Amino acid sequence: MKSYAQCLLLFCLLPGATWADCYDPVVLMSCDQSHDQVSVSVTNQSCDINPQQSLLVTHKGYAWNPWDLLIRHDPGNGDLEITGTRTVSRTCHLSDGIYHVRIGPVVGGDHVGRMCGASISAWVQIARGQHVIYKKKPFGSVCPVNESGENDRTIDTVITGPQYDPPVVRYQ
Repeated sequence: MKSYAQCLLLFCLLPGATWADCYDPVVLMSCDQSHDQVSVSVTNQSCDINPQQSLLVTHKGYAWNPWDLLIRHDPGNGDLEITGTRTVSRTCHLSDGIYHVRIGPVVGGDHVGRMCGASISAWVQIARGQHVIYKKKPFGSVCPVNESGENDRTIDTVITGPQYDPPVVRYQ
């Protein structure tokens, strides 16, 4: 009887233990003049975080949620459409010139409610002056597999500056 009660208790508690947490991607840019480098990284932040502790607040102007870079339209049928995107541009003055960083969203589909539509990541492009040194590249795949059926490697951080030629790319 005791094992039946334990089994019943485990069965009741298991769904709560396996409930998926909610995370939003956050893209962070750092212009570190003391180390003569600029870095851009992506991290996940809990949706339940205290708004005052959010990376979007503590790094205001240098942190973005890719969802906020989407232009969305609700046609009223419950199928939210993504109709466009916005980009963010920042500059960083280092010893060998001005670095221009552009960041934008990468979405899984044009309709949020369809396959991969609720998946999002971001891309980054970095130029020194007029010369692009890191071509527009997404941090990771927004769907589980790419067109070839293989999993993409997910980029964690891109670092560049005078001592990094080419830029250093770190993977998760």
